[in-house]
Amino acid sequence: MAVIHMNSDYPDYDPDLVSEFFSAYHDRGMMKWQGFYLSDHTKQLEQEYQQETITNLRQRTAEMTPEEIATNIDQAYTKNKLVSVQLNETDTDRAVPPEIIGKINGQENQTIVIGQSHVKLEQIRSLEIIEE
Repeated sequence: MAVIHMNSDYPDYDPDLVSEFFSAYHDRGMMKWQGFYLSDHTKQLEQEYQQETITNLRQRTAEMTPEEIATNIDQAYTKNKLVSVQLNETDTDRAVPPEIIGKINGQENQTIVIGQSHVKLEQIRSLEIIEE
C-alpha cells in the first residue's frame, strides 16, 4: 500500500482518521451485490429462458418412409415449393434440433440442397411441403 504524505495536494489528509475508518468499517462482501442485476443481465437471462422454452417445445414429427420423402422432394422441386425438413438426430441434451426450411435448389448423389444447407437423404426424418 502506498503511503501518502501530507503536502499541498492533500492538505486535509489525516492518517489517524483513515486508520480509524478502516478499523471500524465492515465490508458486507457479496451481500451488497445480491439481487443487483443490470438490465443487460436480465435481458440475457430472459433470452436464454425463451430459447430454452422454444427448444423444449419442439416436437419430433412422425418418421416418414424413404418413398414418402422421395415423393415430397419431387413435388417440392418441380413446383418450387418451400419445405420443412426435420433431421433424424438430437443434440447432447436430447433436444430436437431446429427444422431446415427453404426451397430445394438441387440434388447431387444422395444429398439435397435446401437453401445453403446440404442434407443427406438418410439423415431426413420427415420432409413436409409448406403451403404458401
